[in-house]
Amino acid sequence: MKKLSIDEAAKYFNISKEGIHNRIRRGTLNSVVESGVKYVLLSDEKVSQNPDKFYNYLEQENGDLKRKLENLELEIKNLRDQKEQMLIDERIKIEQIYKERDRQLEVILSRFSSKTLPQHDLDETEVTEVVVEEAEIAYEQPLTHDDLVSLKDFLRLKQYSKERRRRIKKRFKKVAPSDERVIVIDKKLHLRPYHYNYSDLISD
Repeated sequence: MKKLSIDEAAKYFNISKEGIHNRIRRGTLNSVVESGVKYVLLSDEKVSQNPDKFYNYLEQENGDLKRKLENLELEIKNLRDQKEQMLIDERIKIEQIYKERDRQLEVILSRFSSKTLPQHDLDETEVTEVVVEEAEIAYEQPLTHDDLVSLKDFLRLKQYSKERRRRIKKRFKKVAPSDERVIVIDKKLHLRPYHYNYSDLISD
């Protein structure tokens, strides 16, 4: 039986003194206290075989750490894949939103285009007659939702600055209760741009 101090045992096993105390607590090393000093007890067999056993222990520890590292890398990969999928989903949603807005603007533009007077070689009298006829038809047509364009979409189509849109909205809200050109639906302002002229409210 060989008796080693804590320092000697740490040098023998090539680990820290705390590692020796941990092994003693786990019961993998025998110890004895003499005159208030703790010693590690090693049998002659352990002394001769211990290097191989310690190497095997390190191999086992390395194997455990390697498996833990592989699990962590797998979790990181899964998190990265989830993040990429979330970004893809968000991008698809944003693209759909913009496509829907583009479609709405196309509808508005097509309505404007369909109501725009064709540019033919008409003399002044012919142009006047056509304009009057268009105005009479517009006046007689009943109000339908297909004729309406929200003020928000109308201003967006005009591509005005943010400050100018704010001023224009303020004017429309002010005249909405008394101006038949401004229609309020669910507290939102709507226009009939192919039936009425709004230049007095839009011009700065």
